[in-house]
Amino acid sequence: MHAAASGVGSLLAQWCAHLGATVIGTVGSHEKAAFARAHGCRHTILYRDEDFVAAVKQLAPGGVAAVFDGVGKDTFLPSFDVLRNFGVAVNYGNASGNVPPFNVMLLAHKGCISVHRPGFGFYANTAASRQAACDELFALVRQGALRVQVGGRWPLSEAAAAHEQAEQGRNVGSVLWSPRNPRNRSQGDIMQITRRQFTIASAAAAAAAAAAVAPARAQSFPSKPVVLVIGYAAGEAWTQ
Repeated sequence: MHAAASGVGSLLAQWCAHLGATVIGTVGSHEKAAFARAHGCRHTILYRDEDFVAAVKQLAPGGVAAVFDGVGKDTFLPSFDVLRNFGVAVNYGNASGNVPPFNVMLLAHKGCISVHRPGFGFYANTAASRQAACDELFALVRQGALRVQVGGRWPLSEAAAAHEQAEQGRNVGSVLWSPRNPRNRSQGDIMQITRRQFTIASAAAAAAAAAAVAPARAQSFPSKPVVLVIGYAAGEAWTQ
């Protein structure tokens, strides 16, 4: 998992693990590897030290059932090489840039794989569908299946510093922005802010990515699927 310690990445990893998947994630440091393993990842790969494609193939020689990619340009096409036949590649973010154009015949050559590019607005285009998605998500939070880690809280006046920290890869978990300084708020107020902004950001990406792979799950996921989740920097999640 690239950025497996990110806000959306850690939520997706936990969600997949909750559904019975074995989750592989890549991270940039030993600290983030520990965080990722505590938030849904069975295996972690230090992508700065080794090629994630080779490492995933060693862990899952038959290939993984699905790839969730929030990075885009640097990771989406290389991730085709870790999919099993009839696997699913889901791109839900572009932290490194847009996925470059590619010949659709590549999908056949890589094992008759399929791709999805979800957009939350299409999955939740009514108040009822948005409420249903959020109800499902927060039910899992209340059950303890998903643990939301807010790794940083920033007032909007410090947005530039928050972006700089995210771009340097120094975040773990989600990043919370507030119109006023969240350091001065009570815990109850923080929970209300977290719920609203988490709904807007992490719920959007997590629910859309999960929904995108659902139609293929019955056909291509075994009872204990192996899933590679590629996330993105937490700061990016809050500004999509």
